[in-house]
Amino acid sequence: MALRKNQSSLTSTEKKQLTDAVLKLKAGGSPGNRYDELVLIHEQNITYGHFGPAFFAWHREYLLLFEQALQNIMNDQSIALPYWDWTANQSANTFGWPFTADFLGGNGQGSYWQVMDGPFAYDTGMWPLTVRTGTEPYSFLMRRFGPSQQPPLSLPTPANVQAALQATPYDVPPWDITSPSGLRNRAEGNIPFGMHNLVHMWVGGSMTPFTSPNDPVFWLHHCYVDRLWSDWQILHPDQVAYLPREGAPIKGHNLYDAMPPWTVRPVDVLSTWDHGYHYDTDGFLVPGEVLYPGQTIYSMGDHRYYLAYETDGNLRLWLRGWGNYLWQSSDSKKPLGKCTMESQGNLVIRDNNNNKIWESKTDGHPGSYLVVRPDGHATINQPGVPKPIWIQPPEKG
Repeated sequence: MALRKNQSSLTSTEKKQLTDAVLKLKAGGSPGNRYDELVLIHEQNITYGHFGPAFFAWHREYLLLFEQALQNIMNDQSIALPYWDWTANQSANTFGWPFTADFLGGNGQGSYWQVMDGPFAYDTGMWPLTVRTGTEPYSFLMRRFGPSQQPPLSLPTPANVQAALQATPYDVPPWDITSPSGLRNRAEGNIPFGMHNLVHMWVGGSMTPFTSPNDPVFWLHHCYVDRLWSDWQILHPDQVAYLPREGAPIKGHNLYDAMPPWTVRPVDVLSTWDHGYHYDTDGFLVPGEVLYPGQTIYSMGDHRYYLAYETDGNLRLWLRGWGNYLWQSSDSKKPLGKCTMESQGNLVIRDNNNNKIWESKTDGHPGSYLVVRPDGHATINQPGVPKPIWIQPPEKG
């Protein structure tokens, strides 16, 4: 399983791993490279991935193709796309910021808003834009963040996201941009105008035309949008995951229609787990997955509880908004390393020399996985066994 994490929790090593893979995919700078092929797919199939019910499903398949391309070119199946939670830390004016010089680079500069720093700056020679529309005369990456625009734009807020996540059903007639309710049209950004659409406009520049995947922030943005669909399914198990079965005005948007340019249908991409990835907000850590210092997994559904591998080398279970933790692995500072859910069922913290410094002592249970439950417990469960083999904090009675 690939674990898709919040980009704000990525280590410097993970950031470099991702940018190296993206640059390698782009290498050559011609329309024949795989990165540019993916940009072209988005531009040429815009009506199938937007303006209707297949918005989530089409982009889920699109993200999968990109993620798999990165894994294949680096021969590393652990590579996973991170997501940018654009609602985060807005009061601090940091916007859950992925636009740093060592990662995606910053805002554009000069009269043409050219990105001048980071690995995707034109001057590096590694990021020419070769697939462009008629509105893009320049071969360099451009950004003009919302506060720089006239009138200034703001990013969607946590309240906007919660409103979308509470919206039911998935979609409603007439199954297009005029649909008056439902998750899809609210998240896509047409009721009211905002959400997905607004983020594209807020980043500005190369993120505004249909060749928007030219800006690598596209993938982090859409990864968060994909996570919202996953979250919505968890929050609404009584709801149909996708509508309509039939009746959409454009072929490619019904449940069993192929989504051009592929034969893949919306029904084929309803589950993240069936496609080999999940999100840190899904509440799981499956065998082989790792938490590095500062990284977290959340309880399913409401995300009220979270388990963090903290920078003093300990695991702690927290309730959001509380000042005291519910459980910790140790009451003394430990060397930093990583926390791994090992294949035989043992949750282990090791230092950077691979020395074991803490364990759950649950070895001998192959295939077991860690869960952060909505009732405030972290458990290790063995498939097919109803009772957890490990639970913290211990249940009373």
